[in-house]
Amino acid sequence: GTSGFYISLVQKCDGKVDCLDHSDECNEECGKEIISGMMLKVLAWAIGGSAMILNAGSLVRRVLDIITTKNVTHINRTLTMLINLGDFLTGLYLLLISVQDSFVIGSSYCKKRSHWLSSEHCAFLGVMNSFASTLSLFSMTALSIFRVLNIMGGNLHRNVSEHEKWKALLISTIIVLFCITIPCIPLVNFFEDFFVNGMTYNEISLFLGSGDKKDHIKVLAAYFGKITDPTITWRMLKTLLNLMFSDNYGQIKGRRIHFYGNDGVCLFKFFVQSDDPQRVYVWLVVISNFMC
Repeated sequence: GTSGFYISLVQKCDGKVDCLDHSDECNEECGKEIISGMMLKVLAWAIGGSAMILNAGSLVRRVLDIITTKNVTHINRTLTMLINLGDFLTGLYLLLISVQDSFVIGSSYCKKRSHWLSSEHCAFLGVMNSFASTLSLFSMTALSIFRVLNIMGGNLHRNVSEHEKWKALLISTIIVLFCITIPCIPLVNFFEDFFVNGMTYNEISLFLGSGDKKDHIKVLAAYFGKITDPTITWRMLKTLLNLMFSDNYGQIKGRRIHFYGNDGVCLFKFFVQSDDPQRVYVWLVVISNFMC
């Protein structure tokens, strides 16, 4: 750093901020961007734009077909419309990430990383991506089952009744609600201690850029003495930090690193350690997706 404070060479580019100006992690050797590499940037813009344009056209056609079609393909097209919607949202996600990478955060991402990962924007993009991929997957599964049943029953060209149309609408609604509920669970405050990866307190150098619960506990134990409570939660840590710094800092502004803030592009956390509290949720989602 430039403050006259020196660190060991092994602490440079180790993924943990040690210098107040972030110079140990944000430099030419290990600086980071949301999307690394020109090739990936170009692909994100190209694939995102293409997915949005092509699926927007398909969505319009599907809606018109659903309105005018009376035979059994009405249900096929309803489920196909949901697949188009999922792919459209995936393209929108890629474009929004690209906008953040190219125009909003850009090369300053390394220093703003903890703010970005703990922001509502990142959580929103994580939910959007998870919803889009789950919607496409479950809709394709439902469409495949429906087609197999119709082939087996020889009902490919019969007309559908109003009752069957409402049933198709109900099934589609259930799929949409189910797919939006799954990715929103990690954002519920009640589950904070299961889905929050860490807290950052950028005004306090002791916790600069830290999302590791063990780092917080070490500093707090040195100040308060031995912490005997066996279940240390993020809420408890925030309360203790407020007590620790209330005289000097007033109200501490803690920033949560959400479940979707495990990387710069706010993707679902597929890979978890055996001691991660989110592991059961992740495994259940992965297994259900695999079965589809």
